[in-house]
Amino acid sequence: MRKVSNGLVFGAVFAIALLLPLMGSTVHAGTSIDFSDGGLTGGTVQLFSSGDVQGTNIPVDLMKVTIGSVTTNYDTQGAYVTGSTTDPTAAVLSFDKNTNTLTIVGGISALGISTGTTLLTMTGNFNTFSLTTPGAGFQLNASGLDVKSAVLLSDLGLSGTNWSYFGFTDGGSWTTGGSGAVVGSGTPVSTDFTNTAVPEPATLILLGLGLLGVGIARKKIA
Repeated sequence: MRKVSNGLVFGAVFAIALLLPLMGSTVHAGTSIDFSDGGLTGGTVQLFSSGDVQGTNIPVDLMKVTIGSVTTNYDTQGAYVTGSTTDPTAAVLSFDKNTNTLTIVGGISALGISTGTTLLTMTGNFNTFSLTTPGAGFQLNASGLDVKSAVLLSDLGLSGTNWSYFGFTDGGSWTTGGSGAVVGSGTPVSTDFTNTAVPEPATLILLGLGLLGVGIARKKIA
């Protein structure tokens, strides 16, 4: 059995080492930006005879940001009126299954982001989408890719949005029937929008080089 060439191994390791700074600048380990109702109840989810599902004016009053081991909570402001004197408004979540659209619009005063900013919007189609209506309640689950506001990311000291893969859940009361094309509707009481990481291009390149190095080494073993 012949030994693996030290030069080939060193070359592969050196190439990977050159990409480590790039990977570090675009991948934020342990980073997440989560949105939730913050204890608010409101908005509407409607099911249409066409099979479409739409959500409108759903309050999103809390943004939780985790970067590494540090988690910070931010209050949002927007078009949803809470009725509270201490926290009068909240950002709004809207979505449409058939048109593959989803947005969170609002502001975050603590970061200097004005009300009316599109904090998050879905890109492409829903990867998954399901609505179940057991009894007098409903449960909605969806996932996909999103793009966040460049202003929001900049204010948080983050760059890039490719790590943003969202899981969206919603639940609340449900009433069967309705007017026109509406066959059922519900009022959300529990809304959660969670982001998890997906590989950045630099990570994929790094993985590819690593596999290439392994392939070369195996070919050199007699």
